[in-house]
Amino acid sequence: MQHELTTALNEVLDAERHALLKADYAELEPLQASKAKILTQLKTTNVEQPVLARAKDRMEGNQALISSALAGITNAQQRISDLQAVQDRLSVYDPNGRIEISQSQTKALEKKA
Repeated sequence: MQHELTTALNEVLDAERHALLKADYAELEPLQASKAKILTQLKTTNVEQPVLARAKDRMEGNQALISSALAGITNAQQRISDLQAVQDRLSVYDPNGRIEISQSQTKALEKKA
């Protein structure tokens, strides 16, 4: 049973890594449920230390990918927010070197027939 569980865990970890590399985040939720179930079952078995160490290393590698993906998403959100802010206002330096913010005035387009 231990061999089947460790094989199943390795397959889930491989699928998780593959999903992260493809940026297929929707695939992660069912994999997380499978991984949790396998880990719960592994608690009741006597697993050798080297097998646990390899699984831990693979999980840490996947966690690093998850952290990188989250950082990328956060950076993209910040960039979008910055671009939207530029449309609303203009930051310039005044003669004293201080930042001066002026609100942009959007001009409505006049439609001609």
